[in-house]
Amino acid sequence: AYWMIYGITGSFASVFMLAKGYNNMHIGMTLAAANLLALALQPFVADHMDRAKGIKIIDASAWMTLLMMLIGAGYFVFSGGSLLLAAAIAAILAVHALLQPLLNSLAFRLSESGTNVNFGIGRAGGSLGFSVIVGVLGTLVEKQGEMSVTVCAEAACALLIALLFLTKHSFTKIKRANDIEIAEHDGGKPA
Repeated sequence: AYWMIYGITGSFASVFMLAKGYNNMHIGMTLAAANLLALALQPFVADHMDRAKGIKIIDASAWMTLLMMLIGAGYFVFSGGSLLLAAAIAAILAVHALLQPLLNSLAFRLSESGTNVNFGIGRAGGSLGFSVIVGVLGTLVEKQGEMSVTVCAEAACALLIALLFLTKHSFTKIKRANDIEIAEHDGGKPA
C-alpha cells in the first residue's frame, strides 16, 4: 500500500498540479520543497522514535498515514493554483518520504521478533501494486478528472492503515504465544 500511495501522490503530482493551474516552475518548486522538508525533518523523526520508548513503530506509521489523509482533505478544500494547495501537496510528499524508513524498521522489528517477513515478496507486491494503481489511475484521470487522484490517495492511505492494524493484531498474537511458550519452557506463568 505504501508504494501505491507513492504511485498516486508522487507519480501523479505533476498531472494533478497541471490540471489545477500550476505551471512547471510551480510544480518543480513544490516537489523540491517536499524533498527539502523531508530531508530536514527526517533526523528529528528518527531521534524522536529512538527516544520515545512508549511509541511503537507500527503506531507511528499509522498516525503518519492518518496525517497524510488529513492533509489530503485539503485537496478538496483549497483552490487550484493556491499556495495552500501547493503546501498540502508538499506536506503529503514529505510525510510519505518520512514514512518509508519507519516501515523498513517495522519489517526488521517484525523479523527480529520471529515473524516471517519475506522482503522479496514484499518488494514484488509493492511493485505490482504500484504498476496496477498507476495504470488504473491513468485511465481514471483521463475519464473522471484530476480529483480521482485525491480519492485514490485517500483510499490507499485507508488501506495502509488497515494493513498496519492487521499487522499489529497479528504481531500481538505471535508475541503472546511466544511469551506463553517461554514461560512454559521456564516452568512458570506467562509474563
